[in-house]
Amino acid sequence: MAKVTTYFISLSCFLSLIITLLMSSNFANGYEGMIVLPLVYLILFFLFFLKFVGNTSNPYSLYGVLVMQWIRFVLMPPICALAGMRAGSEGNFISPTPDSLRLGILFMILEFLGVSIFCTIFFRKAKSKKESLIHREQDYYISGNKAIYVFFFIFTGCIYYLFGRNKGILNFLVIRLGTGERIGDTDSFLLLAIRQLILVSIMLLVVVITKYASQKFYSTNNKIYYYCAISVSLINISIIVGERRTAQVYAALCSIWLLVRLFPTFKKQTITYIITGAGVVLFFMSVYKFFGAFQYASYGEALTQSTLDVGVISGILQAYFFGPQNIAISIEFFNNFNMDLIQMFFDIFRSFFGISYLFRGLSDVTSVFFNTYIYGTQRDTGQILSSVAYSYGYLGPIFLPVFACINLTITLFFEKILTRIKSLEVIYIVLYIIVRFSTNLFSNTPGLLSSASMFAMSSFFIIVIASVFGNKNKLKKQKSQRTHFSKIS
Repeated sequence: MAKVTTYFISLSCFLSLIITLLMSSNFANGYEGMIVLPLVYLILFFLFFLKFVGNTSNPYSLYGVLVMQWIRFVLMPPICALAGMRAGSEGNFISPTPDSLRLGILFMILEFLGVSIFCTIFFRKAKSKKESLIHREQDYYISGNKAIYVFFFIFTGCIYYLFGRNKGILNFLVIRLGTGERIGDTDSFLLLAIRQLILVSIMLLVVVITKYASQKFYSTNNKIYYYCAISVSLINISIIVGERRTAQVYAALCSIWLLVRLFPTFKKQTITYIITGAGVVLFFMSVYKFFGAFQYASYGEALTQSTLDVGVISGILQAYFFGPQNIAISIEFFNNFNMDLIQMFFDIFRSFFGISYLFRGLSDVTSVFFNTYIYGTQRDTGQILSSVAYSYGYLGPIFLPVFACINLTITLFFEKILTRIKSLEVIYIVLYIIVRFSTNLFSNTPGLLSSASMFAMSSFFIIVIASVFGNKNKLKKQKSQRTHFSKIS
């Protein structure tokens, strides 16, 4: 695995560098500095990361950095070169100056350097084989009372049936068309609460069924139980709550971990099935968003009526993976608005689930100001603030890598916790947080805290209730048994 990774990175960097050099004259004004990005990636990889590939106790953090930065430093430059003047595809909304674009590229390099130094200090080499043996399937358990979970499943189903139907918060495999408008993000407290109930309920259902299926498989050796577990995970991935594709990515990665641990003999089949299933769902969700499928009667019509060229791809990559355009417009935003540390701390506290309601209505978070600045009208969502831009805006150019390193610290912390817990419900929550941060290491921290804390707190609330009732029942049963035996004696 280590050799394959090294060969792939080396070859892709050389190809990216060659294509970018050949197409360098095609770069739009301000993008010229992207020529050096593949070389920067290759140098930093060999200097700081090579020794950890296949030999680290922090694989999520390691590959989170390598994959996200590979997209930015290796994949993005040749595509932006091929796109030329259409490297950014937001029309007149986002048009930073060439100087800001050049500064954005420099910020990308400096942040990557700072993160690389951080990683080489805090990443840990893998332990010896004897010390790093993973838990056996039998070691994992369900900590909550299953009867309480069943009641919760029924309760969630009733709430959705009574208040959530036909509200666009739940679709299966594809998002329903024919509405003429996008689902978008809801700001209704009721619908948000129902959506969260559904997410937690599905997570617990997957965990309970998968554990039960694994127990039956090891007692009977009947493969039907594995296929039952994989089917439940595929259904989980196919249930679309809202229109955010990240939920499908998180569900897919968490399902892979769960199934590989509980059904280790089916590792290859599990990875193949889950990635294929997630790929199909993500394809249709991408068509829905990028091709405006909601305006058409079918997904096929949306595909035939729309075009996806290199300019659009370049714009998508820059928007979602923080290319020069995204960072440049963020720099101009912070240069035009004097944002103080009070606003930064407000963003952070406003992002914690529960605490956030104490701050609701007091002010908007920075991302709202940022998107309002870009689009010229009140906008809550749109472009995402990068970690480097957020660090620059609040801490200054000396501390560019700070928020990326904070994201890494959170990922490392939960990676350490993951090795110590055996409760499958808690493991799934920890995995969700790890995946949330490791796949978004270069996004601003408050944005990551919001969804992670919401899922974690709402899930823990149900699990604690189920665990408390479960422990009470166990204690009553043990007490009854002791009383019975004392009478006999």
